Amino acid sequence: MQGERRRELALAGKLEQLYRKEQYLSAILQLVSDVNQVLLHATSMEQLLRRSCERITRHEDYCVAWIGLREDDDSLRVAYQSDRCEVPYLGDDFHVSLVPGDPGSAGPAGRCVLENRTVVIDDTQKDPGFAPWRDRARCSGIHSVAGLPLRATAGAAPFGCLLIYMDSPDGFAGRELRSLQDVADAIGRAVHLRRETDQRYRAEQAARDSEQRFKQLIDALPNVAVQGYDSEHRVIYWNRSSEQLYGYSPDEAVGRRLEQLIIPEPMRETVSRVIDRWMAGGEPIPPGELELQHKDGSQVAVYSSHVLLRGNGSGPEMFCVDVDLREQKRVREQLQRLATVDLLTGLPNRMLLDQELRHRIKEASRYGYGLAILFIDIDNFKLINDSLGHERGDELLRAVSERIGSRLREYEMLARFGGDEFVLVLPRVEQTDEVERVASKVIDGFSLPVRFDDGRETYVTASIGIAIYPEDGRDKTELLKNADMAMYRAKEYGRNRFQFFTHSMNEELQYRQELEALLRQALQRRELVLHYQPQVALRTGAVVSVEALIRWQSPRHGMISPADFLPVAERSELINRIGEWVIEEACRQCRRWRDQGLDLRVDINLSGRQFFYYDVFSVIEAMLDRFGLDHRDLGIELTEQVLIEASGETLAGLERLHRKGMVISLDDFGTGYSSLSYLKRFPVDVIKIDKEFIEGAPVDNNDRSIMEAVVAVGHAMGLEVLAEGVESMEQLRLVREMGCDLGQGYLFQRPQPAASLQYQGNRLVLPDFEQRAAEVCNGAGIDTDG
Repeated sequence: MQGERRRELALAGKLEQLYRKEQYLSAILQLVSDVNQVLLHATSMEQLLRRSCERITRHEDYCVAWIGLREDDDSLRVAYQSDRCEVPYLGDDFHVSLVPGDPGSAGPAGRCVLENRTVVIDDTQKDPGFAPWRDRARCSGIHSVAGLPLRATAGAAPFGCLLIYMDSPDGFAGRELRSLQDVADAIGRAVHLRRETDQRYRAEQAARDSEQRFKQLIDALPNVAVQGYDSEHRVIYWNRSSEQLYGYSPDEAVGRRLEQLIIPEPMRETVSRVIDRWMAGGEPIPPGELELQHKDGSQVAVYSSHVLLRGNGSGPEMFCVDVDLREQKRVREQLQRLATVDLLTGLPNRMLLDQELRHRIKEASRYGYGLAILFIDIDNFKLINDSLGHERGDELLRAVSERIGSRLREYEMLARFGGDEFVLVLPRVEQTDEVERVASKVIDGFSLPVRFDDGRETYVTASIGIAIYPEDGRDKTELLKNADMAMYRAKEYGRNRFQFFTHSMNEELQYRQELEALLRQALQRRELVLHYQPQVALRTGAVVSVEALIRWQSPRHGMISPADFLPVAERSELINRIGEWVIEEACRQCRRWRDQGLDLRVDINLSGRQFFYYDVFSVIEAMLDRFGLDHRDLGIELTEQVLIEASGETLAGLERLHRKGMVISLDDFGTGYSSLSYLKRFPVDVIKIDKEFIEGAPVDNNDRSIMEAVVAVGHAMGLEVLAEGVESMEQLRLVREMGCDLGQGYLFQRPQPAASLQYQGNRLVLPDFEQRAAEVCNGAGIDTDG
């Protein structure tokens, strides 16, 4: 009985084991079925992976499940997980490598992917490859792990893995592993299919989005009209810019023929024929600028490009892309005007003048005509511009251009050359007296006052230089140059006149050019020297200052007069170099005199160009500092013209020097404008009466009256008056009687090098003058002993 009982118990145990195994396998099969249902009904990749992991961990022995997907950097990313361990196994720092040999790739996840097979760890605490995760597994109560590769198809390379962790010590059974691999294969196929589906959907969506964006872009393009036409030239597409450009709405345009909408009548037949030829397989229509037609009949400038599309079975479709050129056309016309017309006066500018001269010279050459160029310059325009303001200056230029232009014949051209210069082109000239009449009419036109907008009036004159083709030049450059040269000669002769060019002017120009080259060499070879002429106090006869006068001793031409070479220097940058040399030499000599005990001021002459194109004030300050001189040791002599044309910056610089004690003299007073009002504006200490009046005063009552008036006004304004060019005892008596304070001239001493001057103690003496003038000066109350 007992033996039978034991057999029954053993059989019952086996039956219970079989039952439990069947139950376990049934649970595994149910898991497989449930996962397949998840895969079948999942609507997204995220849902597919998350629910698969959650369903696996509902199995009583599976505490952790996660799905890893391969990354581009040879690592596994935990895509989704389910972890029901009391101490979570997976954390933020969980890392699996797919680099062979890396310790992070020796676990089940790395191995199942790299080896493309199922990998089982029966005991996580003993398996050497699981060492990086051993402590983590012990804390979470994990005993066994199965790593199952995820593949798109059987035999394909894995793109990820399914990891299942068991907290039961029983481990994974063989049949169980096969079922779990079926789960992994199903998940792999589902992921692959979902990826392809998502990729295809994204591509289709991208195409739809791109098409929609393209349509929106085409419809919203500003100034770019796009239209589509079928094989019969009827509109099938009409974007918003087409409506704005041509005036037709899409409802008005669609279905109508191109020729009826936007093609001007004269072009319609040609356009229709060209489109038909292209659609039939002929040559494409080239892009280009066109003048099409608006709904209101106005012209529309566009740049039109064309594309021909041939559909499957349908006829060809032509798309036109028209860029609105109306604004560009307006700007182009404006630029053309800017390029050829002077905006201030509305006259042709130099570019249009150049074209006209080329044309007229060709015409004159072909038909034997004469051609005259009149170069017109407004006299003393800068004075007017500075005294009345730039707005009045602009008004004056407009008035002058209108006045001259109103006297022209239809085929004559007046152009603004620049600044206050104009050029008048007289074609088809037969006699020079014709040119003289025109030039006289222009000069006479300036006899009337110019009235400004505010009611004020002013008078101006003009100087005109004339060159004739072909005698005075055979091209525009030579004609303009010679006319300009003649204009400057007219100014030298007194302004308000015209002057024909003569070839002697060219010879003079060549001489000046040669002189300029020699002058450049003279600066390098130190051929320039300073001579000094005393300025004498007429009351005491003492020398109070000297004027530094430049001289040029040329080895080739001998002594060259400043009257010859200074105008040449004035027309180039040489005047600045010469001016700086004069300042330096004058300061050097003044320093020598100071070291010898002589208290003698040195006056230097400054040119207008030194103020306009050169920072002369910085040079003066630098030289005074270099030689240790005071501002009272150096004086400046300026002409009226320089002061009148001086800018505000120049006047401010003169004021600074004057406040520091520098004496400023107004040279050649009486030869320029001689406006006493300027004396109030400018920082002047001394008026130098020009020698022209000194020469005429003994015999000319007018000269004497002018001198007396200048002396009286000068003294009333607190200025000293110096008489220039005193050369006789009679002149000396006269200027002394008139009350002049200072005198200068050959009577006292000719300009001399510093070494030729004579000194007595600490003063400069004039022995020749003192001996001849002792009696006269004593009789006049002059102390010749100083």
